[in-house]
Amino acid sequence: MATPDKPEPVVKQEKHEAKSAILITAILLLTALWNGLVIKWYNTKDQKYSKWWHCVGFVIRGLIVLLTLLTLGVDWMLIAGFCCWPVYDIIINLANGWKWYYGGNTSVIDKLDNTLVWVAKGLYTLGTILFILLHHIL
Repeated sequence: MATPDKPEPVVKQEKHEAKSAILITAILLLTALWNGLVIKWYNTKDQKYSKWWHCVGFVIRGLIVLLTLLTLGVDWMLIAGFCCWPVYDIIINLANGWKWYYGGNTSVIDKLDNTLVWVAKGLYTLGTILFILLHHIL
């Protein structure tokens, strides 16, 4: 483990940077696919594009959370996860003129009881806040 008086070995740092570059490239390429799917879905109204859009979006957000863990650690990973789940959903809902807590009806998670989904999002948010507070206070 690197400390101020003992820096991280260069080889380990280069491997770390290579993993980050691969993840960033994957996120970029998947974002292009994701945008293409939403345009195709809009133009055709075919629900299979909606399902693919949801799947690719989930993978993108998962990679962002993983990248955050690899580069910044657990605290920031939890915050990224918070931004990639409840905050992300709220932004999409508000941008479409829906209620902030709208749960959808397309993806597998959407089809669950929306109350349970929002309870899980609330618990995740509370757990993230408590983890960070306790981790930095103790």
